[in-house]
Amino acid sequence: MKKGLLTLLSGIFLAILCFILGPLLFFVPIFLAPHYQQQFTAPGVVTYELQDPGQYIINYNFIDIVEGKAIKQEHYLPDGSQIEVKDSSGVEIPFSGEYQFNQQQDRPTTSARLGYFEIDAPETVTIEVSGFDEPRSLVLEKTATFAWLAFALLGGGILWTIGIIAAIWIIILGIIRLNRPTAPIGSQ
Repeated sequence: MKKGLLTLLSGIFLAILCFILGPLLFFVPIFLAPHYQQQFTAPGVVTYELQDPGQYIINYNFIDIVEGKAIKQEHYLPDGSQIEVKDSSGVEIPFSGEYQFNQQQDRPTTSARLGYFEIDAPETVTIEVSGFDEPRSLVLEKTATFAWLAFALLGGGILWTIGIIAAIWIIILGIIRLNRPTAPIGSQ
């Protein structure tokens, strides 16, 4: 085997590996992002132990499947509806009401974002939803923060770039070694 051929083949293998695994470095962090989701029925009171600080969203699933039954309701909660969030000592946590329509392609639900609240440390929260009688399907969820996703994607991008640069460098080194004239054995 010519000197440099193994180096050239190693560089080509690394380049192929980077092009195959590279997209995974960008998309896997999105699928592995921390995600918390709890479905509950309103009106009523529910209590959850939330382990991660950050922003928690309350969504209203007005088209959903609950206990095997398809439900379809108005896309707004009735007038006079109230949502209160309290910490373990009974102090109210500010809830920012903000209606935003969502349609998720990966689930048989259509929902509306009702608003959010934030906690700074792990906390047991009580959510009370009132002001109407007909049961509604609500979801408390926490998705990954933009900072986490940006860090994960940036890290993947840096690793991919380093891999491609290394592959190009190894390929060039292999080509140089293949084309370098060799002296006959015994001559100096």
